[in-house]
Amino acid sequence: MVVSRTKVPKVSPMAHWALPKPTIYPLNRDVDLLGYVAPGYPALALDIFWRAGESYGAGAIPHFMGKMLRKGTAQRSGSAIAETFEQYGAQLSFHIDKESLHVRLLSLPDYFERLVPRLLEVLQAPSFPNGPLATLKNVRARKLARKLADPSFLAHKELKTLMFGDAHPYGHTFTEAEIEAVTSQDLTAYHERVAWHEPFLVVSGSPTSSSMERLKELLASITPAAPVAASHAVEPGAQEKEIPHPGSLQTTLALGHPTITQAHPDYPDLFITNALLGGYFGARLMRTLREEKGYTYGVYSRLVPWVQEGYWYISTSVKKEAAADAYRAIQEEIEELQRTLVKEKELTVLKNYLQGKVLSMFQTPFALAERLAQVRLHGFDLDYYMRLYQRIDEMTPEKIRTAAQRYFHIKDLHTVRVVPGGA
Repeated sequence: MVVSRTKVPKVSPMAHWALPKPTIYPLNRDVDLLGYVAPGYPALALDIFWRAGESYGAGAIPHFMGKMLRKGTAQRSGSAIAETFEQYGAQLSFHIDKESLHVRLLSLPDYFERLVPRLLEVLQAPSFPNGPLATLKNVRARKLARKLADPSFLAHKELKTLMFGDAHPYGHTFTEAEIEAVTSQDLTAYHERVAWHEPFLVVSGSPTSSSMERLKELLASITPAAPVAASHAVEPGAQEKEIPHPGSLQTTLALGHPTITQAHPDYPDLFITNALLGGYFGARLMRTLREEKGYTYGVYSRLVPWVQEGYWYISTSVKKEAAADAYRAIQEEIEELQRTLVKEKELTVLKNYLQGKVLSMFQTPFALAERLAQVRLHGFDLDYYMRLYQRIDEMTPEKIRTAAQRYFHIKDLHTVRVVPGGA
């Protein structure tokens, strides 16, 4: 068969697609293990999530608890732990954000049974040794200083504080003083409070029958922590803030306001409308501010759907003399979406892009496991993505306009400008 490289392949809509349901393995009365078994897959992963982060603790303590878990236990040093996993070609990763801790063990199936006990030791009996903690604090303080020298980071940081207040975990960025104040005793106390807090576990890949039984046996000992409250009052600040920055060559704009979370039934419509405004390279903000007016190299709008609150924001860096015009152009694009129906051709391009993006999220068993965990933190299952795909398919110009009118509020925008200047 001869393939013509001059003809665009025919594009056909998907008539139907479905995501596989995970197998449920009860471990004890409080915890289940979910599984995506893919026979013949060359690797095996165990993803463990529990609720933690700054929503459940103060200052820099949650961050360092997550980062220090691998640095030592009562029986082994951090270097011995690292050597154990490296010996078998395994990867052990930790990620903690404002609402959850995610730990992933990735290894060859043949070595999985040997490594899971070491992983559980790391999670259940960390020692938080002082030496590695001091090193990590020093590294983090330097990293924070570098970030604060970045106008884009500084603008987004200050915008979050204006939207939620510095006392709210979504509005607070921990300081150098908070980093310095963290002690090993703080980490131990915090770990005791949140370890296995509302745990969620997923195994994916190709486990052997014996490794699966051994895994269930080992994980059955998990005892979830008592519920930890995560209710925080939103205390918004001023509408606008300007920050002189000696390292700035341009004016960096960050503007936004709190909005709905993924739990809201209108969230899919807002997600699609935001994508049209500034959520991908072909979006309206990019076309207007970059291609037509030449104000910037890049501009985007994003939705951040945390569990307790969500927010929507727009960010760009522009020439200093163009800052006021760029701000007006952003407002005009928002108002245009609120006033005028989008053309079907533009909407079709957007829908194809977004549906392709949804489908690309599930290319491996590991991706299925991670996506399932992400929506479970919000109280959903993987059907969420199938519903999102369907909502994209059903999106109309009228729904776009309604979502823009309902959820983009120019009068409520908080705005931060980081401008050249200062000592």
